[in-house]
Amino acid sequence: MSVGRRRTALQQGIAYLSRREYSRQELSRRLIDCGYETSEVGTALDRLVAEGWQDDTRFAQALVRMRAVSGYGPLRIRHELSKHGLGDRMADQILDPYGPRWTDIATEWVVRRYGGGAEFAADHAMRRKAGDFLLRRGFEVGVMHNALRAAAETEIA
Repeated sequence: MSVGRRRTALQQGIAYLSRREYSRQELSRRLIDCGYETSEVGTALDRLVAEGWQDDTRFAQALVRMRAVSGYGPLRIRHELSKHGLGDRMADQILDPYGPRWTDIATEWVVRRYGGGAEFAADHAMRRKAGDFLLRRGFEVGVMHNALRAAAETEIA
């Protein structure tokens, strides 16, 4: 690109989206921060959505998948989705399929980090530490209790 020529908001939006997914709100903020006019950004975003470059549902699915694999729970993920401008309805829609798996995800992280089995079941301080870890990661209290119980019943080879 020549020195005197600047990308349009549409071109810059495509450049951002070619690297990773962005929510509409996040992409709008980035483009405005680059100095593009609000009206130009709005038009560019409408076109990006219409042509399938930007999709809040796809962004939310990618974020939830990435955070769940990294050991974060639904409360933390829901909060992160809201920071990206995605409402409760979108969060419910995306998090719902994970519902039955939250305990498995939490159990896996407890066993990975703190161990499991009889030794874990007998160590009250370790179970408390593991429970606090899960709560900080955004798991609900019921899921935390179920995961701690499952970790205590897990046979460690």
